[in-house]
Amino acid sequence: MKSPEHAEIANRIRSVFVQSLVLNLSPDETARISDLSSVAGLDSLSLLAFVAGLETEFSHQIEPERLKLAFLGDLQALTDYFAQRVRRYY
Repeated sequence: MKSPEHAEIANRIRSVFVQSLVLNLSPDETARISDLSSVAGLDSLSLLAFVAGLETEFSHQIEPERLKLAFLGDLQALTDYFAQRVRRYY
């Protein structure tokens, strides 16, 4: 079972995703997102907005080798990634 910290990070990622792509989703719909790439088409501009939003939200620059659709569209991978980085700073 994942920690409450993981749940909070996943919720923050979902929120950034919805805001950066300007999606018209209710809070309930947003909370049910499990696969980011299935919710909206992710083109290069939307990915750029999403990455910028994530980097601002978590005060962490994502390494260039991580900037791939397979990683950025995977909520679990992003949650694990930011959970590790957030833990380092607290």
